[in-house]
Amino acid sequence: LLAVAAWAGFFLLPAANKMSDNQIKLNIDGPQNVSLGSENAYKISFENLQNVKLKNATLVVYYPEGFSFTDSSAPSKNSGHTEWDLGTIGARKKGELIISGKSYGALNKEASWRILLNYQPENFNSILQKIITFTTSINQSPVNVSISGLNKVAVGTEVEYSFKIKSDAGFSASTLELSPTWPATFHLTSTTPAMKKNSWIISSTTPEMIFKARGQFSDAEDKPSEIKTTLYLIQQNPDQKFEIATASLNTEV
Repeated sequence: LLAVAAWAGFFLLPAANKMSDNQIKLNIDGPQNVSLGSENAYKISFENLQNVKLKNATLVVYYPEGFSFTDSSAPSKNSGHTEWDLGTIGARKKGELIISGKSYGALNKEASWRILLNYQPENFNSILQKIITFTTSINQSPVNVSISGLNKVAVGTEVEYSFKIKSDAGFSASTLELSPTWPATFHLTSTTPAMKKNSWIISSTTPEMIFKARGQFSDAEDKPSEIKTTLYLIQQNPDQKFEIATASLNTEV
């Protein structure tokens, strides 16, 4: 009896795997390269190519880092909007789900969708699964940052640097953080507006914003002193921080 069961399992499991891989279609269609903060729609389609029904079908979606769900063509079964009950997928039947959301994250960093279709063929006792992935990237930003100031200064002379943020019309963000990085020989004396923990925290945006910092160099270096700044996008829920723009300026002391 054990030998018969073993042989039965040997033939049934490969058949189940073949069924999962070749007789179920699962696909996602949508833009792979997107602009920061833009809203895009992704269509997930599935099709049963068999002559048997698929019971207890569910769709599970793992979003790319920084993707913020806004809407779907069918209601999800959980508050995180990651699971959908499909019920029974009939023989030779197909369906689709459209998910819309906004993309946030670091520029040119790849992130992936991961989509799982769980189902049970009516002539099989186990739950099977089909998995696909889809890579996206944020390659455009409606925001840029620049630094202006003297490119040659004397030791001990106070110098002012301006940091300008420019954004396209319609861009909005709940919180931005502008964080300059200073050479070791530069000593900050004042900032406008005041910094919080060495950064400017920006809670409302306009098409052009200017921040200023004043200070002195205490010593000269053999090479030009580089001042850098990084602009971060802060997502409060979930708690995430994304680098969205950078700039630098060299000053000869």
